[in-house]
Parts: sequence; structure tokens; C-alpha cells
Amino acid sequence: MVQPVAKRHSMTRLTEKKRRLIRGLYENFVQGILTNEEYFELKTAYEESIGTLSGEIEALEKDMDAL
Repeated sequence: MVQPVAKRHSMTRLTEKKRRLIRGLYENFVQGILTNEEYFELKTAYEESIGTLSGEIEALEKDMDAL
């Protein structure tokens, strides 16, 4: 059971990291470092990744509950 818990923790940390990256993207966008297109393209990619990770975390939690 330790392995699924560790995996969930790792996935949760990765999700949090991607959320911080989105905030950094916004700051870069506001400062003019990123173009409008670059910002939205990268933001969309991170959000899709976060959505996938969230679904995987949810599935892992259901599997853990079933144990």
C-alpha cells in the first residue's frame, strides 16, 4: 500500500508544480516576455496535463479505497 500512496503524493506534487508554472507563465505574459499566442498555448498544455493527472489521482484513490 505504500507504493500507491507514494505515487499519489508524487502526482499531487507534480500537479502543484504545474499550477505554479502557470502562474509564472502569466507573470511572463504580463511582463511582455511571452506573446499572447505563446502564453495561451503553454497554459492550455499545462491545464490539460493537470486535468490528466487529476483523473489519474482520482482513479488511484478509488483503487486504494477498494483495498
